[in-house]
Amino acid sequence: MPGRDHKNSLTFDVDACSYTSVGRSSITSTPVSLASVERTWNFRINYPPEERGRRKPATIGTVIVLLFLVVMITVAVIVATGKGGDRGKQVPAEAGKRQCPCSQGCSLSYVENIPDDVAFPQNSSQLRETYDSWLEVLRSARRTVDIVSSSWGLLAGSDTVQNDTGISQGHQLLQELISAGTTRNIRIRILYDVRAASTPELRALEARGAAMVREVTPDSLLRKQSRVHGNLIVVDDRTFYLGSTAFSWRSLSQGKNFGVVVSNCTCLARDAAQLFSNLWELAASGMHAPSSSFNPARPIHLCLNHQHNVTASVTVSPSVLDQGGNSSTLGAVLNVINDAREYLDISVRDYLPSSRAGDLSYWPVLHEALSRATLSRAIQVRLLVSTRKNTPPAMFGYLRALSNLDGVGVGHIQVRLFNMTGYAGKTPRGSNNSRYVYSEDSIFIGTSDWTKDDFEDNLSFGLLLNQTASGFHGNAKDDNIHLQLKAVFERDWNSDNAYQL
Repeated sequence: MPGRDHKNSLTFDVDACSYTSVGRSSITSTPVSLASVERTWNFRINYPPEERGRRKPATIGTVIVLLFLVVMITVAVIVATGKGGDRGKQVPAEAGKRQCPCSQGCSLSYVENIPDDVAFPQNSSQLRETYDSWLEVLRSARRTVDIVSSSWGLLAGSDTVQNDTGISQGHQLLQELISAGTTRNIRIRILYDVRAASTPELRALEARGAAMVREVTPDSLLRKQSRVHGNLIVVDDRTFYLGSTAFSWRSLSQGKNFGVVVSNCTCLARDAAQLFSNLWELAASGMHAPSSSFNPARPIHLCLNHQHNVTASVTVSPSVLDQGGNSSTLGAVLNVINDAREYLDISVRDYLPSSRAGDLSYWPVLHEALSRATLSRAIQVRLLVSTRKNTPPAMFGYLRALSNLDGVGVGHIQVRLFNMTGYAGKTPRGSNNSRYVYSEDSIFIGTSDWTKDDFEDNLSFGLLLNQTASGFHGNAKDDNIHLQLKAVFERDWNSDNAYQL
């Protein structure tokens, strides 16, 4: 009744859960029928034994308190259920914002170096210069630096024109390596192609105790004609570079080179570090296969550049280094081609369904994969191939065969040549060394030309990226690795250096 205290025990059911509240009310207000409250809110009120059989009115204040308790308890149940459901479980890769095994700072950036006399429109895509990125990567080292380079030549000879920008860059890189290995006590290991011969800077690094140096020989790769055809830098098992630029002042300034830097990405960099360790072991022991094969169990899920649902894997060739079969460079390229649904954009230096030397027999793997994509799967293919002074002559016949398929089936294929030879009369030795392919869902950055010997004989590396849901889409252009790569391809494809076959 109004103005009178009531002491009752109240119980009610919410989502099949029973809750009890014992309280005291001394609020004076207008009486409300508890029968109507029971009907409306599914409350059941238990009275003390002496008061059973007679209903007592309750105040509005009592009802408000009850409703407040219902809301708060329901919210608590929902929150607890949500947390409990995820506890101890890893969010699936398909979830929009999944927990990543890698650092949230894991990032990827494309880098390139372009000769001074090769010009693109000012509003075209411009990437960070490889040299600047290398300096940053080397200076960030705290423990280790591991390097594989297809050639060495940071110091120019006395007969070289000294105003080339690559000469000063090569000298600075050498000083950075010496400083890291001596002053900062960084462990530096370098692998180089025995056919390239030891250079003065490698001998200087060894003599000063700045680096350990080993040769990669053809015998260690089971191929008499094997060469190192890739460049890899791994720092602290955390950051790595992979691309076509070598530790040579000419490579830095006279070739058009392309690569990728993956930073603060321990789980992926560890695979690159394992690959280097296997090569280091091969170079030391003369074994024909590493004691522990490079065999990542599965692609790694990354939160990359704020893009979720991206998987990544480091690849290698020749196959002797991929005994598990999970990280084949050729397999990665075929993965992109065969899984494409709409289009393929490809940039390579050499395209040849054969070897450039030795066994010249027909090697149909990639040629037939592109043909099937064009003829039967309605894929739009654009193939940009470099030409230079020593381009294999047989390449043009195969390119014409592909070009003749345009419009024959349900898809289309266009072939263009990128020529730097004689551009501005200064770069007869230069070439476009970009090596990548992408579709709407996948990206592959590699160091292999699309030739039989590069995939089956030569040492080369690659990085395969796949989206599993919306990994390449819905992000700002500055962070979107797919849009960035597409902009680079469009720039080269539409440049004055590119022309129809």
